[in-house]
Amino acid sequence: MTWLLFASCLLLGISLLIAPGFLIGRIFGADRAFSAAFAPVASTALYAVLSVAYGFFGVPCALLSLVLVPMAFLLALRLALIRGGARICEPLSLHECFANKPLGHPHLSWTGLCIIGSFAFSLFLTVVFYLSPLGSPDELLPIYDNAFHLTRLRAFVESANYSSLSGGFYPSAWHCFSALIMSTTGCVTTIAAQASALSFVLCAFPLGMFCFLATLFPDKPRRVLLGSLFCLCAWFFPWKILISGPLYPNLASFALMPASLAVFLRLFSKNAGTRDRVVCVAMFISACAALVLSQPNALFFSAIFTIPFLMREVRKSVSGAIKNKASVPVGIFCEFLFLVLCVVAWVAVMRLPFMQSLVSYEQEKRFTLAQALPKLLTFQFIIWRPQYLLFVALFIGAVRVLTEGESRWLTFSYAAVAIVYLASVAMDGALRGYISGFCYNDCSRTASCVCIVAVPLVAAGLDTALTLVTRGLQRMSVYLPKAVCHRAALILQAVCLVLFAGFNYFPLFDIPRFASWGFDTIAWETHDCATNKKIKFYTNKESNFVKKAREIVGDSLVINQPYDGSVFSYAMDGLNVVFPRFGFLSEGSDESYLMANLCNIASDASVRDAVDRLGIKYVLLLDQGDRNDAGLNLQGTFYTLGYNSDEWTGVDTIRDDTPGFKSLLCDGDMRLYEIEL
Repeated sequence: MTWLLFASCLLLGISLLIAPGFLIGRIFGADRAFSAAFAPVASTALYAVLSVAYGFFGVPCALLSLVLVPMAFLLALRLALIRGGARICEPLSLHECFANKPLGHPHLSWTGLCIIGSFAFSLFLTVVFYLSPLGSPDELLPIYDNAFHLTRLRAFVESANYSSLSGGFYPSAWHCFSALIMSTTGCVTTIAAQASALSFVLCAFPLGMFCFLATLFPDKPRRVLLGSLFCLCAWFFPWKILISGPLYPNLASFALMPASLAVFLRLFSKNAGTRDRVVCVAMFISACAALVLSQPNALFFSAIFTIPFLMREVRKSVSGAIKNKASVPVGIFCEFLFLVLCVVAWVAVMRLPFMQSLVSYEQEKRFTLAQALPKLLTFQFIIWRPQYLLFVALFIGAVRVLTEGESRWLTFSYAAVAIVYLASVAMDGALRGYISGFCYNDCSRTASCVCIVAVPLVAAGLDTALTLVTRGLQRMSVYLPKAVCHRAALILQAVCLVLFAGFNYFPLFDIPRFASWGFDTIAWETHDCATNKKIKFYTNKESNFVKKAREIVGDSLVINQPYDGSVFSYAMDGLNVVFPRFGFLSEGSDESYLMANLCNIASDASVRDAVDRLGIKYVLLLDQGDRNDAGLNLQGTFYTLGYNSDEWTGVDTIRDDTPGFKSLLCDGDMRLYEIEL
């Protein structure tokens, strides 16, 4: 039943990403293919913006208010436009991309093949390398950031306020979407989180990448198909950020990035009129809203990626306007002048007051530049899991697009994003802050973006390799019938793709130092994260104890020791605890004072006053130490990352005989105390 519930949640999530956004695309004048590809971006923007507006006016968020009512309005608007003679906006049409390259099948088009193929292969990879090792979709991954994300998700559902401004600004489009799934189906937080994340992996990213590739290579359908099929070719994204962090908001924003970039590039379409460009601008604004309310650093990555493209556009515009011998040097000069202006603008933004906490965020320097460069090129990033065959495809593709005038900028865009990754792992000090500080100098985020921008180059590399195979067989047509050579070429191309998939995704042959174990590592880490008892900080036994405690305390406020696993007690079991997430405490607050002094409640009036101001009635301990131990139970299941025992003496030292506390529930090292003021 758990898997059936998860499947229904996943199906609902995909439907929620497609349905409203598809209507929005059609209203803007996009054709069916483009509307479907851009739909996740438009839907995410719709939910995120509406939830902020509803939060401001006090309107409860639910399926009715966020989906059904807006869709009824959109459908009525679409029908009105049809009656008025709506026309297709040319820059928002994917039909023209493959119009001159028919597939030759009466019931299948390049567009259908790309969409169906990318979804099917992405689903296969997800099942094999993520869902199967996970064991159960409701399994809690006891990772640091999960406490915050699951707590915010449950708080959204209980308050019916899904706004990113709830409790101060935090980009919460992913939480909003997850809360929509959870409130509609009644599932637990973990299933809602998994279904939401995988909706973006299986739907938003493949569709967006197809749209992006069709925009980049409109006359190369095979290249678009290859990129769509292998859009999840790197082991790092999205899998690593699903089990490390997890970085759910960034997963959502990165999944929406390709389609957002496609709309921006289509602003510069040659056959676009003024009206068409206005429509593209409106869709791009909705894309920006989706990215900002998902995770703003995706907008910064997008800006970095598009700078080489804009440089090319500046050079072309200037050279075309001058039309004399000086056109080329003047165009190049303006191109580099534009680059200088971009750097100046970037530095100015990084120096803004609200950016300082990001720019100065401390991260360890992992490698030297000489160590980081091969890790970048072979898709290792942080651990030794090279994908050499993927590197070969990337290299061939980078060289190939350098020879194609219209696509040459792609290689430089990849290099620009790669520099951000290198800065995050191989630099320190102020320079790193200016280059990669916008994403916390976090190599997981920068590596993920490298994986995304590498896809077009990998697709170009695979396409070039298949072209070489075809040309080799064509030379044999002198000796063999053309029909035989054609069939042989198709068979050989299929064999090459199967071998590529085998070597890239599976260690087809265990060649020492050359086998690709990246995806196998993801499967192992996912299984270990879900089943390893040594890192399972919130066990089933502790969860059952919390459920019994909630029957006693009801909705009363309970002070807890978050590092013993009870940080998940609100997100998973609804217990109203003081610390439902790690960190986020201001110095001198009542909470921080009680962390160090709660045990003195019987003798210290200031402690009693702090407890009274906060309204705390109970104390929950899930890994209580023995009488001779001043801290947590060293044999227990507690989280050590960020834990400082000196900060928690007021909670950790409470025992059954501590004055001011009455034991209400006990089981082994687990306790529920009532505070006696």
